[in-house]
Amino acid sequence: MPMVAAVLANVAMLNRLLVPKALLSQAAQIFQAWLGGLLGREIIHVPFSRRTRTTVSLIKDYHELHREILDTSGIILGIPEHVLSIKLSGLQRLADSKLAEAVCMIESQKWMDEVCSDVLDECDFTLAVKAQLIYPGGAQLAVDGHPYRWEVAMTLLGLVAHHLMDLARDYPQSIDILKRNSTGFPVTHILRQDVEEALISRILDDICKRRTSILPLGECGGRGGEAIKIFISQERIEKPIVKQIASLFPGVL
Repeated sequence: MPMVAAVLANVAMLNRLLVPKALLSQAAQIFQAWLGGLLGREIIHVPFSRRTRTTVSLIKDYHELHREILDTSGIILGIPEHVLSIKLSGLQRLADSKLAEAVCMIESQKWMDEVCSDVLDECDFTLAVKAQLIYPGGAQLAVDGHPYRWEVAMTLLGLVAHHLMDLARDYPQSIDILKRNSTGFPVTHILRQDVEEALISRILDDICKRRTSILPLGECGGRGGEAIKIFISQERIEKPIVKQIASLFPGVL
């Protein structure tokens, strides 16, 4: 990796080696050991975060520092969060109507996009969704379906937990349950399809017989209840059933 970075770093391209934060110190030591003896090849680390001041003069210094490293064929050692932070901060300043800072940051970022050659270490981690950086801004908005998307999931898990022990007694060869403490959901292994079908059937009965508030059945009659049972239990639904459900819950479908 150090030799690759040294070859890629030239006056035409600015080389940035991006490593996970936990490996930054170790990577710096390795680079110092391998490349520390090269004359005129500087290795620097330029941190940047959301808390970094973004005055026009500071951003110009930040840009000039990168230009100097490019002109001397140096190497920038950093972490992905720092690269993403400078990108998001420029857009954040634009959203906040701080136009002077936004223009300076966005122009600097555009230049770096053109001249930077990034080498990613541990790319399976660096490019993972969990490692992406998000800058929330503005007023907090409710997620679609809030709060029912959470309440429905919790209610369903409660129904599952309620039936597990009975299923273990009725289907001892088809399900394996490991109890945890009073607040933990039991670890459950469904081994055969018969117990899976039995669990789904019992949950459907709970919903359709109004043993839970998960679905407001209201005054749905026998045919309506049967249509609801088909709608929530089958993968493929015929159009007449969909129309019937739409008439029972107007404005939902």
